[in-house]
Amino acid sequence: MYRFINYWGLTLGLFFAMICTSNGQENVELLSQESFDSIYNGYFDQEETEDKGLFAKAYLKKAKRENELNLIIRGYRFISVTYKEDERTLHYSDSIIQLTKDDSNKYYPAIAYERKGDYYHNKNAFSKALENYLLFYEFSKKHDYELQMMRAQYNIATLKRRIGKLQESIDISRALYAYTKEHKEELTQDNFYLNSISSLAALFYETSQLDSAYYYSDLGMQESLLRKDDYYYHHFATDKGITLFFQEKYQAAIDTIAKHATFLEKVEKYDDLAFAYFYSGEAHLQLNQKDAAIENYMKVDSIFQAYDYIFPNLRKTYIRLDSLYREKGASLKVIENLTKRIKVDSMLNASNLYIYDGLAQKYDIPKLEAEKEDLIAAMERKERLSNYTYIILAFLIALTFFGFVFEFRKRKMYKRKFDEIIKASENKKEAFTHPETKHSQKINIAEDIVENVLSALKTFEEKHQYTSNKITLNSLAKKLNTNPNYLSKIVNHYKGCSFSNYINGMRIDFCIEQLKNNPTFIKYTIKAISAEIGFNNVQSFSKAFYNSKGVYPSFFIKEMKKSKQKNATNS
Repeated sequence: MYRFINYWGLTLGLFFAMICTSNGQENVELLSQESFDSIYNGYFDQEETEDKGLFAKAYLKKAKRENELNLIIRGYRFISVTYKEDERTLHYSDSIIQLTKDDSNKYYPAIAYERKGDYYHNKNAFSKALENYLLFYEFSKKHDYELQMMRAQYNIATLKRRIGKLQESIDISRALYAYTKEHKEELTQDNFYLNSISSLAALFYETSQLDSAYYYSDLGMQESLLRKDDYYYHHFATDKGITLFFQEKYQAAIDTIAKHATFLEKVEKYDDLAFAYFYSGEAHLQLNQKDAAIENYMKVDSIFQAYDYIFPNLRKTYIRLDSLYREKGASLKVIENLTKRIKVDSMLNASNLYIYDGLAQKYDIPKLEAEKEDLIAAMERKERLSNYTYIILAFLIALTFFGFVFEFRKRKMYKRKFDEIIKASENKKEAFTHPETKHSQKINIAEDIVENVLSALKTFEEKHQYTSNKITLNSLAKKLNTNPNYLSKIVNHYKGCSFSNYINGMRIDFCIEQLKNNPTFIKYTIKAISAEIGFNNVQSFSKAFYNSKGVYPSFFIKEMKKSKQKNATNS
C-alpha cells in the first residue's frame, strides 16, 4: 500500500551515499535514519541478498533505537528470511522465539519455527526439521490459525515422505486434500490445493496404489489447466508418466516423462527432475536399453551431487549403476559409484537418526567401504604388473601427437590470418596510412590547431616519414609545430589509438605492402626489414607485427614467398 511513498527520493539518496563508502555499518546507519515505510519498501525492491540484508539490518537497528517491540520482531524476521541459506537464519529466528514464546500470537513464534524447519530440511537434518515443524503446528493450533496449521502439516507430510514414512505421509496428505478441496477457491494464491493433490499422486504411485495415483495425476492436470499453471501441469503429467512405469507401460512412460521433463529442466525443478530421470532410467532398464538407463541414472546423480537432494527410494540409482558398470567391466566407474553410494547412505543414516527406524541396519556402510577398498587394491595390483616402458612410450607418443596437433592447428590459424591480412590489404586504397576516425564530440583544443595537425599528419603519412627510427612523440610534435600533449590527444581522438600503436600500425601496413609489391624488399632478412621500416630491433618489430596482425613476420614472409612462387608457376 505504501509502495512508492518517498521511495524514489530514498533510492537516489542512498545510491549516491552507498557508492561513496564501502563500510556496511555506515550504510546501515544511514538507512536507519529513514522512515520505517521507506526502509520496508526498499527491502522488497532489492534483488541481491546483500542489498536486502542492508535494508533488513537498518530496519532492525531503527526498531531497536526506538524500542518498538513489534517492529524489532519484524526486523528479525526480515534478516532470517534474507539469509535463509546460512546459519544466520537460525540465530535471528531464535531471537524471535525468545521475544514471543511467552506472549505468542497467530504469527509468532510459529513462523520462526517454520523458518528453522525449512533450513534444517534443506540441509537434510530431518530430525531437527521435524522438531521445528511440530512446534510450528502447535503454536498455529494454539491460535486456531488454520492456514498456518495446514502449511505445517504439508511440511510434515513432505518430510515424512522424504524419509520413507509413506503411510504417515498419506494420512496427513488425505486430511490436507479434504480441507483444501473444500476451501480451494480461497487458497488459490499459494497453490495449497494443487500441492495436496501432488502429494497424494506421488505417495500413491510409491505405494503401488496405481489407480489412485493415476486419478490424482489426472485431476492435477485438469486443475492446472483451469488455473493456467504451466509448471503444475507438467509436474502432474510427469507423475502420470511415472504411474505408467508402475503399470508396466514402459515405452509410454519414457515418452511421457521425456515430453514434460523438458519444461521442468527449463524452470529448474530439480526435485521433480530427480524422480523423472530415475523412473525413466527404470523404464529403459526394463526394455534392456542399458546405455539410456545409465544416462538417466547419471542425471539423478548429477542433481544429488549439485544439491544433496536424495530420497530413500532414489538410492536405488546407485544400486542400478553398480550392477550396470560391473556388467560392462568398468572398474573405475564401479569404484566411483561406490564412493557416491557411501555418501548417500551416510547422509540418509545421519539425517534419520531416530526418525526412520532401522535405517542404519539396512544400509551396511562398512561393507560398502570394504568392497570399495578391495576393488581399489585389485586395480593397483593390476597396474603394478603393467610394463613401465610401455607407459612411457605411450606417453611420448601421445605427447608427440598432441604437439603435432597443436602445431598443425597453430599453422592453420596463422594461414587463415595470412589470407585475412592479404584480403584486407587488397581492400584498402593505401594499406600503409592510418584512416581518420569520425567523431561527433570535439576535444578541448582549438579547431584551427586540430586542422593544422591533422593536415600535417596526412603529409607525414603520405611521405612514409613514420619509417624513420628517430620518430618519437616529442620529435614529431616539434616537427609539426605543436606540443606533445596536443599531438597525443589528437592522435588518440582522431586516429582511435595511442601514438605508439599509430606509428607501428602504419609501419606494419607499409611493410606488408612492400612485401607484396617490391621484389627486392621480400629478399631482405627480417633484421633488415625491421630496420628499413623504423624498428630498432627484430624483437620489437616481431612483437608489433604479431600484436597488429596475429601472426609473426617470419611466418608471413614465408607464406608470401610461397604465394609468389605458386603464382609464378601458374602463370
